[in-house]
Amino acid sequence: MTEQRILRGITWDHPRGIDPLRFLSDRYRTIEPDIQIEWTARPLRSFEDVALAELVAGHDLIAFDHPFIGAAVRDGVLLPLDGLVDGEKLTDRASDVMGPSNESYRREGRQWALAFDAASMVAATRPDLLGASAPSTWSDTRELARELGRSRVLLAANPTHLWGTALSLCHALAASEKPDSHTACSPTVEPRWWTRDGIAPDLLSEGIQQARDLVELCAVESLGSDPVDVLDRMSQTDEIVLSPLVFAYVTYARSGAMHRVRFSAAPSFTASPVGTLTGGVGLGVVRDSPLTDAAVDFALFATARGSQRDAAVVAGGQPARRSSWEDAEANLRTDGFFEACAPTMARSFLRPRGPGYPRFQRLGAEALHEGILRGEATSRIARDIAELWTDDAV
Repeated sequence: MTEQRILRGITWDHPRGIDPLRFLSDRYRTIEPDIQIEWTARPLRSFEDVALAELVAGHDLIAFDHPFIGAAVRDGVLLPLDGLVDGEKLTDRASDVMGPSNESYRREGRQWALAFDAASMVAATRPDLLGASAPSTWSDTRELARELGRSRVLLAANPTHLWGTALSLCHALAASEKPDSHTACSPTVEPRWWTRDGIAPDLLSEGIQQARDLVELCAVESLGSDPVDVLDRMSQTDEIVLSPLVFAYVTYARSGAMHRVRFSAAPSFTASPVGTLTGGVGLGVVRDSPLTDAAVDFALFATARGSQRDAAVVAGGQPARRSSWEDAEANLRTDGFFEACAPTMARSFLRPRGPGYPRFQRLGAEALHEGILRGEATSRIARDIAELWTDDAV
């Protein structure tokens, strides 16, 4: 009898984060019966804010977000996959991907994870309560929010997600002001308004002001909410009709949700589609894993075309492959979720990925959140954030 080998992975605790990986792990075992994969789920806050070096002990695989790449490379916690994976397989994944999801896991010319899940910030509504499509512009969105009243509009605006909203508004403003320069991206798809010296000061101030104005149109509990809080409340009660900007979660667009939430492209300041902040999940292999070959093989299996499509259709996944987003059955089961969110996802932008970026984001998000709570001047908040910038953030 073949000896059982156990791969241990760590992901985040939400059906979108854990269900597709468990589904694919069970399927993988039919191919490799001597491999059993066990997943530990950590809270969303940990996924967003805790360095990989603090999480990898005792694990072979880790599902994580791209801003931690720089610190992970510096700390030596991941294996570079380009030295372990056939180049054609990496090219296949890079050529069939939504937005910058594949590029987000590259650093110093190497591939440190395979894109498994793709996400960006979009609009969300309860179509059965709204009776109309979500507005496509920020002016119409604000008008709708005023008509509905604050109690029926909820924004994910805890520190981390208010930060994402402000950055996405910066990107939308740049698109409306100087579309040929600001929103164009470097070869690493980081926006040109975010340079090695930090965020363009005038744009940062305007983005903060726009975020502040938006918060004032939303329920007061927004400032303590993350996307799961928002979408759980939208899908489980009839209290919330609109979330103007929230990370897309396919879970709430599927027929199993108590009340389906409909996701739409993010609002823009013009009639043209605009990208927002990129999220999503990459699968990385822990450097100290005693089962490197098996961990790499599962990461390849989980990001293969068929696996991504099946995870999207059957297991409630939100794949990184463009072909899965274009799949007719996946869209049929999700009220057109992928088709609706694709224009935003395809244009989404990356945050810097230097080893110092997670600290800058954490402190910048706290300064933004606390400044708005305390009613500080927008110029003061922008200045405080700018002073936190360090060269090692890129």
